[in-house]
Amino acid sequence: MKMKLLAASISLACAQSALATPNWESLNPGAGGQIQDVVADPNTANVVYLASDMEGVYKSLDNGMSWKPTGQLVQNRVYAVAVAPGDANTVYAGSLYGLHISEDGGDNYRFVEATRNRSIGAIAFKPSDKNTVLAGPGWRDDDDFIDHFGEQANGTGTIFRSTDGGDSWTEIVFDSDTGSDRNVYTISFNPANDTEIYLGTNKGVYRSADSGASWSKVAAPNATHTRSKGVAVSPDGSKLYGVFAGNGNDWTLYATAAVGIDWQPLMNGLDADKRYWYPEVDPRSSGNEHKVLLGTLGDRAGLFEAQISWNGDQVESYSWARIFHEADGSFDIGWDHASPANARFAHYTPDSGGWTRGVWSTTNQAMFFADYSAGNNSYQWSNRYSEPNNAIQVSWWGKLFPTYSGRGTESTYTYDVAVHGDYVIQGQGDNGLVESWDGGVSWSNMQHRRADGNLSDVQAVAIADAWGVPTVVAQATGGYGGAAVNGRLWAKKLVHHSPLDEWVEIGGGVNAKAGLPDGVFRDVAVSPMNPAKVFAFSTNHGLYVIDDIGRALAYEAEGKSISAKRIYRTTDNTSARIARTIAPHPTDEKVVFFSSTSGAQGVWRGEEQQDGSWDFERVLDTRGWDAEVHAWEYDGQVYLLNFASGGSGFENDNHWHLLLSKDEGQTWEKVFSPSDAQALRPTSLVKWWDDVNQQFTFSAKGGATGFANKLMLSYYDHRQQVGYGVFEGTLDENGSIAWADITGDLHFSGMTNTRYVMENGGVNLYAATPGAGLWRTNVTSVDLPAAAGAAPAAPDGLSAILDASRNEIQLTWQDNTDVETGFRIERSTGGAFVTVGQVGRDTEAFIDFDLAANTEYRYRIVAFNALGVSDTSNEVTQSSGNAVDPIPECNPDNLLINGDFSSGVISPWNFYVNTGAGADASHSIGSFNGYSSGQVLDIDLVASASANDVQLQNSFGLLEAGVTYELSFTASADAARSFEVKIHQAQAPWQNVKEGDVIQVDAAPVTYTIEYTPASSLGALSLGFFLGNDLTSVQIDEVSLKQACETPTPTPAPAPTPTPTPTPTPAPTPAPTPTSGAGSSSGGGGCAVGSGSPIDPTLWGLLVLATLRRFFRATLK
Repeated sequence: MKMKLLAASISLACAQSALATPNWESLNPGAGGQIQDVVADPNTANVVYLASDMEGVYKSLDNGMSWKPTGQLVQNRVYAVAVAPGDANTVYAGSLYGLHISEDGGDNYRFVEATRNRSIGAIAFKPSDKNTVLAGPGWRDDDDFIDHFGEQANGTGTIFRSTDGGDSWTEIVFDSDTGSDRNVYTISFNPANDTEIYLGTNKGVYRSADSGASWSKVAAPNATHTRSKGVAVSPDGSKLYGVFAGNGNDWTLYATAAVGIDWQPLMNGLDADKRYWYPEVDPRSSGNEHKVLLGTLGDRAGLFEAQISWNGDQVESYSWARIFHEADGSFDIGWDHASPANARFAHYTPDSGGWTRGVWSTTNQAMFFADYSAGNNSYQWSNRYSEPNNAIQVSWWGKLFPTYSGRGTESTYTYDVAVHGDYVIQGQGDNGLVESWDGGVSWSNMQHRRADGNLSDVQAVAIADAWGVPTVVAQATGGYGGAAVNGRLWAKKLVHHSPLDEWVEIGGGVNAKAGLPDGVFRDVAVSPMNPAKVFAFSTNHGLYVIDDIGRALAYEAEGKSISAKRIYRTTDNTSARIARTIAPHPTDEKVVFFSSTSGAQGVWRGEEQQDGSWDFERVLDTRGWDAEVHAWEYDGQVYLLNFASGGSGFENDNHWHLLLSKDEGQTWEKVFSPSDAQALRPTSLVKWWDDVNQQFTFSAKGGATGFANKLMLSYYDHRQQVGYGVFEGTLDENGSIAWADITGDLHFSGMTNTRYVMENGGVNLYAATPGAGLWRTNVTSVDLPAAAGAAPAAPDGLSAILDASRNEIQLTWQDNTDVETGFRIERSTGGAFVTVGQVGRDTEAFIDFDLAANTEYRYRIVAFNALGVSDTSNEVTQSSGNAVDPIPECNPDNLLINGDFSSGVISPWNFYVNTGAGADASHSIGSFNGYSSGQVLDIDLVASASANDVQLQNSFGLLEAGVTYELSFTASADAARSFEVKIHQAQAPWQNVKEGDVIQVDAAPVTYTIEYTPASSLGALSLGFFLGNDLTSVQIDEVSLKQACETPTPTPAPAPTPTPTPTPTPAPTPAPTPTSGAGSSSGGGGCAVGSGSPIDPTLWGLLVLATLRRFFRATLK
């Protein structure tokens, strides 16, 4: 790797005050993420606060008809909000990082230092004294985030208490046991005697009789129901309602008199085995007649209300009604058409402040309000997060659904954005394909809801050109919470620019469609030199290219597919395993860059060779899970941008910086760093800075880009979920950069992807965020490239020649223009001409393949650009030859990553130990006798009940039908034992390629070879060693799975070590063939592939894209 440190040529925009403050526009359908609560101000009717798990706290002044974000918090994952009784200005917010206090209705917050790094999930004020406040350490059901700031779920049960309005705090222990979960769900004051308080916690229910100074445990209903998921007190303080969790989903509501505890279950009329939680008593309930709300956790059972009658200390009668459930047409459910409703948190409106009776309820991502009708004792629900736009409707499931605009709340985690005209698409986590057909005003994600599973995780989107039709390409798959199930590539031709356009799956998935394995595609990129060429990097597999998306879609329409070509292969941890961004070269179609974020991290450069192969080298060794590379051209200079941390000579702890290269990545210059951000945007302007300071990492989830004379980035710390600011640089004629702070009025300034888009005569910057959806702002002073003034001139000199050995027709022509975007190839067999291919700018050759035998074809070529299509070229006629069977291409590469453990780590192998069943095992890498390698995997087994209890797994992509593969590995054990080896699907139904092979091993290392010839193509596979049947330690090394390119040569009998005899397996499964000695191999190397007749060497010089044959090998499926 060549690298040179250059002096930074950076100038900060000192005259920034003269710049207009950017105004950012929210482009969102509303809500999203996970809404943790909706809380009404008890002092003022129609004032409501919303707690979001992504972007902090919102406030509504009109009972949810519109919303605005409140002030800046130290950390934006908020679980609880409370408003002081008698003081609407005092608002408390509990986040994953600690407690915040506002004294101006949420405009500004101060952080409570005593709660630093302590997640706060419940807050309550003493009704008669707003200065007495309790805050409970808790995280609701967000267990997977509790360790972000060093906390653990198990520990001492404590509560924070202040008696002076939050100026000072005492942490009080209510349970000293450290071995159980300490999550506090509810803090409930007795309305009739507010020195009495009840806690609902995972340790049980606790009572205080002295305003929280001391606590005693309340007896649980029984020995199996001890963990409380919330406790509520009746208005007169005489009755308690508590949910207690038993085993599994048995979460039961009980009721008791407060004096003389005797819990009585109230479950008749409720669905069984649901996770009920957070009971709440209607404050308008009378002494003996109560109404109680009961929500559920993740079970989509709806919201329930009980009518309960008491006779003394006993429940005399009760009945349940499901008051919120299906989207039955009685109310507008909004864009998040998740039905039945998952009513997580529900509250009655207060009986103070002028409120009338009603109910607020959240679902996973949305919030709803119900007006109460006393006449028929019913509720009328309405959504309070989005507004319908019936002018644009989406037909789905045989019904019409409107698109939706937001009411001011934002829409969760957006990975990516793409724009074409009025069509805008967000690729979102959990919500999938979120599409707009009116320029981002209203939205729908209905088309991600599919019968075979929602396409809920969309990490990359891009706009390509399919033979003149703009086409959006997306990585779209299942999965929630950022966990994509696999890699699947989809495309949609924007024929109508309306919901009439349909998505088509073109590659990937469990069956590795079109040769694309199932590894997640974190980015999809289109070549600026050829908008039909699409790149996608499959996690743990490598970089693939589809050279002509138009032909791929044409084949798909015929029930066929074109295999994508892998141009970079992931081999082990010394190679690139995952790519965050792909950057095709802006002026050279044969060059591509990508940013590796796993394995050998940094910037990689690839270049296509004359024979069609690609060579890659790492040109920069920076790091970061979301590190990016972008390439663009401005004023004749190609720029390469890398936003990441580290890099030789650029280290700055874990803080990120922006590096720029002007020579294809051979040398790099630091052009922006955290110190520059602080100079432009002083910490005094960042309200949370003093409370976070050195804990803030100047990093990002992505979001840097370059376009014309502009480049931009944002600093964001995803652990804190706060952004420092957004910064834009402007290049001048000397290559210097003037920077400016363009954060403006953007409340949530973290970003994942950004795009400059030329539209409506100007340039807009679209910004996708990791928590607040999509935003847009207008950009000024952009030095746009000169646009073509006319459609391109027609090509000429078209000629054709048949390559009979492959039955392919090779075309060449003369390019007569400098303003083309590319060329389209049109073909006729006697009727009308139809497009059959597209190539990029400056290209003068094409190979047509998959031809019918002995057929006369007529060809012509047109050039095109944004202003139109040229006249046609001259026409040529060429007949195809005899049918030729496709020459099979054999790939002898190891399909497994890190099969030799040479990096000294086990990743990406998955070492599974079933600890829940009592299994215990560990692994290490080191030297062992008989092995040539010093990095052998040793597995030490301590306890195991079955073979499946200890497994070693390595996931990979596709095994093709009828192709023979050889699995080879070297193994030994401390003493004689056996284990089973299988190749199986890595997800349900867990289909085996064949029955497992039982391997006999002992102290002498032996190399084993097993053949696999699957009857049908299978993808999303895993190689598994099932080791738990014996506690004898096992050693494994040199694991490879390769296509058998030649017939294996006979293996000589091993000597001097006796040949182990594998346990016979049922016919027709062949027995593994062992050979003695580490590092030995079975069979010869290389691939025997028929070569056919050579291409005319004079033609080779003309066919600069002759290797398209390799790219476009059609496989009929």
